[in-house]
Amino acid sequence: MQIWGLDLILRTWNSCIEPHRAITKFEDKNGAKLFATIMIVHVIVVAIVINVINLVSIHYLNRAIWEDRDSWVVLAGVAIIVLAYLVLRSGRYRLGVGIYIAISAIVPLTSPFVNDPNA
Repeated sequence: MQIWGLDLILRTWNSCIEPHRAITKFEDKNGAKLFATIMIVHVIVVAIVINVINLVSIHYLNRAIWEDRDSWVVLAGVAIIVLAYLVLRSGRYRLGVGIYIAISAIVPLTSPFVNDPNA
């Protein structure tokens, strides 16, 4: 039984995680697929969480989270993860993974320094 649209979704997903042809080693190809998957899922999860937190904040606190500086730090982190994904997709495997690991470690550590009591 064919689910309508599933084939399109799977082809799109596979094209998003397919490593660049400049990445030739078997281990690097598998690593590139893994990190591309992790980056995409990371961005999707952060987008969902930010929207849920925003809806809860509007409902209970009567203010949007976009007024907080730490939300902008998280969005900057998401933008840099997208940049790391684009670098990875351009064939620069080690640089893309390095950027992703660095930003995934740095953004959570910056929240105490944005002078936001909610951070």
